Amino acid sequence: MLNLLPRISRIVCNARALMLSGVMLAVSPVLAAGSTAASEGAPVSASAASVVPAPATRTFALSFGNIKVVSRSIVSYRCENGREIGVAYMNTDNQQSFAVIRIEGRHLVFVDTAAGSGVRYVAGRYVWWSKGDEGNLYDVMAGENAAPIAKACKAIEQ
Repeated sequence: MLNLLPRISRIVCNARALMLSGVMLAVSPVLAAGSTAASEGAPVSASAASVVPAPATRTFALSFGNIKVVSRSIVSYRCENGREIGVAYMNTDNQQSFAVIRIEGRHLVFVDTAAGSGVRYVAGRYVWWSKGDEGNLYDVMAGENAAPIAKACKAIEQ
């Protein structure tokens, strides 16, 4: 039980941004063989929103209450340093976008924020900034002018 407390604390912290914006978020890890597609305009249930960011072996179910996911996609990126990043994108009927990315063994829920160019997603100390079929991953704790921790990530053709 004591081992679960840090994990629960991290989940609560990662969900705080969504809760502050009026979205109720329920995250639960589930073993699964693959993903299931969400139907257009349907309310998102735990099983319908399963995503498998490559190369993960687990899925995460996200439940957004009355907010409906209208489109979603899973994109694998290969970065300049050879790192591969899987990103599950979800767009909702209320014009919000979310991305789920596995970083350091944890799946983090990123929320879109204002950006001058492309789409900027934020989860705690991390920023995923994508434009077209490319993206960069930043750790803002490294400093304002720090290089990305994953640079020049390009979508892999599948």
